[in-house]
Amino acid sequence: MATVTKLELQQALAARNTELEAARLRIAELEGDVASLKAINNRAAVKPEVIRHTYVRVAREPSAEQLAFRAACAQARDFAMRTGKSVKVSVR
Repeated sequence: MATVTKLELQQALAARNTELEAARLRIAELEGDVASLKAINNRAAVKPEVIRHTYVRVAREPSAEQLAFRAACAQARDFAMRTGKSVKVSVR
């Protein structure tokens, strides 16, 4: 069985700590790269907002002809409901 002295263990530990610190620095550097790439990707993915104007239809009063047609339809519907027959609507 090989014996290892305390000094050799301390030297090996110091070497491992140095490697560990270098690895931590490299990880931090890579994490910064990933964060910057994500930011670039997010900026590229953001689409400009499209401004859509709302179409507002102005309500108009129905004309006399439309009112007459609606009244004729209402009379024809009433007649059809009472008699059970089909009716043709005509406006004079």
